[in-house]
Amino acid sequence: MESRHLRHRPAWLAVVLFLAVACSTDESSSGPRSDVTSSGASPSADAPPAVAHGQFCKEYEKNVRLVYTVVSRRTASGRDLTITLAVHNDFERHLLGDIGGAMAVTERSPGSPPRYEWGDTPNDVVGVRALTTRRVQVTNLGAKPLSVPAGARVSVLGVWSRLGPSRTGREPCWLPAQVRAPRGLVIGHPGGRWFLSVRRGQQLDRQARAGPG
Repeated sequence: MESRHLRHRPAWLAVVLFLAVACSTDESSSGPRSDVTSSGASPSADAPPAVAHGQFCKEYEKNVRLVYTVVSRRTASGRDLTITLAVHNDFERHLLGDIGGAMAVTERSPGSPPRYEWGDTPNDVVGVRALTTRRVQVTNLGAKPLSVPAGARVSVLGVWSRLGPSRTGREPCWLPAQVRAPRGLVIGHPGGRWFLSVRRGQQLDRQARAGPG
């Protein structure tokens, strides 16, 4: 089965803060669809405050925490790998944005997609109410579990997230994230806990898309 290629949606130039050690300024494309709220909320329109976007993103990052988790489930032939996302929104506004990513493995089961990818459909939108936490199974966004033999390991993992207060006219912010996985599953991260920066996430995304298919 051919996997979908990640396509970053075209949009504005924004402060690039991608799963990185801190908000850093960069040019990027794409932005969230502010007329859609996947959480079902209907935030009211409001004018953005008169604060520079870079400064806003630095403050915004302090109130929004993202945690991506690699979930491994045993099967008769090996195991299935999926990704979940928890968004902890301590900001006093509903937030909305696009997410995406890719995961590649050292070997896969026959008939399984070559990579686990998400972020190129209208479903890849996350909405979270103010002062709440929302957990999302990425499989619900269109990606199918990646079936692998028992001894397979994750060779590449890249994720990206652009979130911001919805319907304010404010551009979204690229955000860093924590990543969690079973110990020993991800090459380069034997402990299963690490911090993914914006810039590093973009590099890993490119590697995953260029990997063997």
